[in-house]
Amino acid sequence: MCPIHVAPKVGAIPYRQCSPSPQARCAWLKAIAAWAQDLSQAARARFGCRYRHGRYEVPSRTRIRDVLMRDGDGCDQK
Repeated sequence: MCPIHVAPKVGAIPYRQCSPSPQARCAWLKAIAAWAQDLSQAARARFGCRYRHGRYEVPSRTRIRDVLMRDGDGCDQK
């Protein structure tokens, strides 16, 4: 799979220079997981959440982190 490269806007700060701190990433992950837990069953169905035991389940914080940390061009890899 080839990463999509978009020309930066004039005066824009490159992504690599404005990478969030580990504490900020953790806070974002917690906020996303809390938001997902607050979704109604209808909203979970629209997002395509897993249907199990008669309810739609949202992914765990670990699963959300794993998906968000996948990066095609390796910006987060050292």
